[in-house]
Amino acid sequence: MMVFKRRGMDDTEADKLADKLLQVDRDQTGQVTCHLCQHFNPRRKTCGNFRSAGVGQEVGELAAMAQRCAGYQEARQ
Repeated sequence: MMVFKRRGMDDTEADKLADKLLQVDRDQTGQVTCHLCQHFNPRRKTCGNFRSAGVGQEVGELAAMAQRCAGYQEARQ
């Protein structure tokens, strides 16, 4: 949850996303969210690797959706 708060989310939003990711992890689907990726700019909600990811540069609400992403690279903690 702390990584989400450092990336600009409020407590409620961070809690919801952490719960969603816990369930995704338990399901072992291999899905992630933009908030876990080093290419994501949380203040602008943009993707620095959008071409590889197959999305537009501005990801908006897509950032919080659990998904498989070809451009994903785990964020450095």
